[in-house]
Amino acid sequence: MNMSTENEIFSEEDLKKNEERLTALIKLISSKQSILFAGAGCSINAGYPSWGQLIDDLKSLVDSTFQDDEVQKKDNPLAYVDKIKKNVLTTDRNLDRYFNKLQSLFEPDNKPHPYSELNKALLRLPFKGFITTNYDIVLENALRNIKPSILVDNFSVKEGANRNISHFFHSLDFQVSVIRIAHLHGIYNDHKNIILSEEDYKEHYLSNMVAETETLKGFTVPEWKIHKKFLWSLLATRKLVFVGFSFDDSYLTKLLDLTVQDLWRWDEPSHFAIIPISAGISEDAKKRAKNLREKYGVEVVFYTDNNPKHPELLTLIESIGQSCGISPAGWMDRINKKFDDQEGII
Repeated sequence: MNMSTENEIFSEEDLKKNEERLTALIKLISSKQSILFAGAGCSINAGYPSWGQLIDDLKSLVDSTFQDDEVQKKDNPLAYVDKIKKNVLTTDRNLDRYFNKLQSLFEPDNKPHPYSELNKALLRLPFKGFITTNYDIVLENALRNIKPSILVDNFSVKEGANRNISHFFHSLDFQVSVIRIAHLHGIYNDHKNIILSEEDYKEHYLSNMVAETETLKGFTVPEWKIHKKFLWSLLATRKLVFVGFSFDDSYLTKLLDLTVQDLWRWDEPSHFAIIPISAGISEDAKKRAKNLREKYGVEVVFYTDNNPKHPELLTLIESIGQSCGISPAGWMDRINKKFDDQEGII
């Protein structure tokens, strides 16, 4: 961190605690027991839109009958996207233009770079697995660049993807010959499984009530959707490191809250998040970090944010790699040997 900026944001005690949290994060990543959870912020420097930019791009699809609502756009963006979809559906009687727009925004063909230096730095860290809510494939591209001989696969978490999900969980505990990146909310070229709007989230996360059976006569039992099962399992049994994630996703925070309540883990963080902080909003950021720790079990490590490209984040990730005792070349040499010497299990 820049020292002058630090002094504007942190008291001496704040800085000491942030360093302590960073030390704990480095220890966790070094243990090779954590999972990377990559949000939209991990893809911006590779030419992909931020959440706000995405909504503006989708808004270009609407016709003159669309009634704009800036308050809803700010306070309930998921519902705002539903409003855009409904306008397109009413006008076209289908959602082809909507899905075509999404694919054009997130396909790699028209991007100046297939990945960023941040993606490469993250994938050099010894994470046990990789999850993303992003629709792009920058993680896959970066991993193939770092280690061309590794087989890299991806999949959308969805109903019917049971075998892929099984392989993914298996890979967290056993040596495998394929690295699978889980796309929690879909991939750009699989538009039927993209989760973006309020209705999408409800369809894929809210429970159904199964019909009463002889075994459960007199009761209705909620049936969890596969997204909820997948995410709860990870939050309850693994340690996640959130990068490029804003925690504005109410469905994810509800699941974090549910997991903490189910396991009685209040104020006992199991996960980490690397989050920006700047002088203008430092007190709000600190309050939010306190809430993430106490209510959702997420410990926050701050980095200073004075540039929309977030160069400080790359610097922090690279320093974490050095603290883990690995250099980019040294880590890849060990990975090369690991995959060349062991047959692995798919």
